[in-house]
Amino acid sequence: DSELVRRITNEKMTRALSRLRACLPPNLFIELARNMSDERKQSLKKHFQ
Repeated sequence: DSELVRRITNEKMTRALSRLRACLPPNLFIELARNMSDERKQSLKKHFQ
């Protein structure tokens, strides 16, 4: 089921990004986020609000 695969991928991605965010300067993180797809950005916003 591709929905499940996508959710798992998103969770892994989000965890990786949380770690990344912890050790990156904010401006670098923002730059990184700016280059992401809108769909991914939306799912990330939910986690980082």
